[in-house]
Amino acid sequence: MTVPNETPATSEFPEYIQPYLSLLPAGDILDLMRQQAAAFAGLPAAAGQLPDDWTYAPGKWTVRELTVHLAHAERIMGYRAFRFAHGDDTPLAGFEENDYVAASTANARSLSDIASELLHLREANISFFSSLADWQWLRIGTANSSSMSVRALAYGIVGHAAHHLTILRDRYRVPLELGWPVA
Repeated sequence: MTVPNETPATSEFPEYIQPYLSLLPAGDILDLMRQQAAAFAGLPAAAGQLPDDWTYAPGKWTVRELTVHLAHAERIMGYRAFRFAHGDDTPLAGFEENDYVAASTANARSLSDIASELLHLREANISFFSSLADWQWLRIGTANSSSMSVRALAYGIVGHAAHHLTILRDRYRVPLELGWPVA
């Protein structure tokens, strides 16, 4: 299978995905997913010294809220990829991340529990994406009023997580290994 090794063409994703994709090194997206999962697994221990309600600035999410946001995005983008890969091109609505986090129970849960959920979602997505034929990676669907391929969603999942893991490292000062060098 060659498609997971090829970065999506700009015609496969909306412009707002580009900053996430720019965080990724070249390589097999499935390998990048696996490498990044290690950061998810290490998050509770790495963030253990922070107070539960600490944020780096007023109005920003706690570490638990940010981690639940990663789980939401992993779930939603994986679902979109599943639908598109199987030929369902019914347009899907976007989601308001702040509303989803506000409606979550993130701050009533342990970070270990949320990180475990995120890791399980990533493992399920790795299994799903590993099962795809080359032609399925290239299928296009519409979400949030934008066309995107299954491949772009896979890269978007990893790039979005890389963005937030970098924020955890740089702004929250959580000593994380991100899986590869991220500026």
